[in-house]
Amino acid sequence: MALEYMSITFPAPIGGINYSLPENLLDHVYSRDMQNVIIEDGLIKKRSGYTQVAASFPNANPVMEGFEYGDASGTLHTIFMTTQKLIEYTSPSTWTDRTGGSNFSGSASNQIFIAPVGGLATENLYFTNGVDNIKVWTGSGNWSNLTTTGFTSLKAKCLIGFKGHLVLGDTTEDTTNKFPYRIRWSTVGNPTTWNTTTAGFVNLVEDKTNSKVMCMHPMVSNLIVYKFGSIYQLTYQGDPNYFVPRMKVADRGAISRKGVAPFGDYHLVVTQDNIEVFDGAGFVKPAPGNRIKADFFGNLNWAQRELIFACGFPSRFEVWIIYPTGSSSVPDTAYCWNYKDDTWTKHVFADTIYSLMNFNESTFGGTVAIQPIAGLSGNVMKLFSGNNDNGTAIDGYFRTKLHNYREFSTKDWKADVALKTVQRIELDSTGALPTVQIGTVNSLLETVDYDTATAVAAGETGVVKVDKRKTGRYITMKVRENTDTTPFQVAQVTPFFEPQGAHR
Repeated sequence: MALEYMSITFPAPIGGINYSLPENLLDHVYSRDMQNVIIEDGLIKKRSGYTQVAASFPNANPVMEGFEYGDASGTLHTIFMTTQKLIEYTSPSTWTDRTGGSNFSGSASNQIFIAPVGGLATENLYFTNGVDNIKVWTGSGNWSNLTTTGFTSLKAKCLIGFKGHLVLGDTTEDTTNKFPYRIRWSTVGNPTTWNTTTAGFVNLVEDKTNSKVMCMHPMVSNLIVYKFGSIYQLTYQGDPNYFVPRMKVADRGAISRKGVAPFGDYHLVVTQDNIEVFDGAGFVKPAPGNRIKADFFGNLNWAQRELIFACGFPSRFEVWIIYPTGSSSVPDTAYCWNYKDDTWTKHVFADTIYSLMNFNESTFGGTVAIQPIAGLSGNVMKLFSGNNDNGTAIDGYFRTKLHNYREFSTKDWKADVALKTVQRIELDSTGALPTVQIGTVNSLLETVDYDTATAVAAGETGVVKVDKRKTGRYITMKVRENTDTTPFQVAQVTPFFEPQGAHR
């Protein structure tokens, strides 16, 4: 008499992507392959898409950064920076070029920094790309070159406002004097003067490689300086020393100028070999990047690493990292870290996204508190909006780990080495009906062989199912959906299989 089918119910891989162990040693909750899905409330869901903020953006170049800025009169401005131009957005659909013909001349690899300086009588915005003169905008008219009294010219690769000073990193002074390791600050309360007793500089040269300053971010009452090969804390003490440096990490720093993302009381840092969390004293252990660093750095286009852009979305408890892979000269892939659940998911988009930002949703006529924004070439998008990527369907999928069902082993049948024939797959799923593929290998060194994708159908007990056969020693199931209807969400997967070679 034939044996009855065996079955086992796995939760969908809500632990996210994990490359830290060989696949046969992973727990069921992890996956080696998922794309365009997120993990939320114990479910795997296809991610939302993005929609255009407004048509007729007036510049075709990549949008590199954006900012919400209140000027001295209290007027709120929403601005975006391309590689060339400052563009102001006025609700509901007006774009105004604030460049006045004085364009920036950098490329997408020259990251742009925008910052106000607090505590001044006139609240201005300051801009740098490391190539051109620092610009200033007052909130009306066009921007202009910043006056830098004390220098014939002063440029910087990054800038930030802190304690009433405009602070610059990786400077070029008087046209030809380059100081990649230098932090320089303006006169307190006056970013146009750089030669008074309250202005000054510090050279951060104690790290082994004497590497360049990449970016700066505040943390509590200190300013954290990320160099390429180290991390410093600058403590503000006022007259006479103003900024006092203390090295916090001596051997690693930020891989790119936008490779640091503040979230909560911490900073996520993409280093040269991992993705870490910095807490002000050092890196928190274990590093969240341990689970994906093999894939991230194994596929990163190192020559284009300056395009790496990290941004936290606090309303979603997520940090997203966009980066270029393979031979791509533009960012083409993203990893999302949910820091509430400590899970990683991987994403690709229909368009090239160069930058990520947070804005007040009311700016764009909505009602939620924070609206994530993405900068494209000649376009600005609302992220996590709608069921497609600006009209293109999202291809979302995940697969379970390769599993040999060893827990079914008996004295007479060794499941871990025997062949199994899958007969049916059931999903606890809602939303659009996905397709299912069965993949098998007889050795973990083989490439997974998948059968043809088959759409599931409604079952008798509220689940969806598909009947199909495939035999192998290790088995995986891939669940996929690529329409622009209601996104699928899956709680668990149940394969029914017949053991081969069992004693009867």
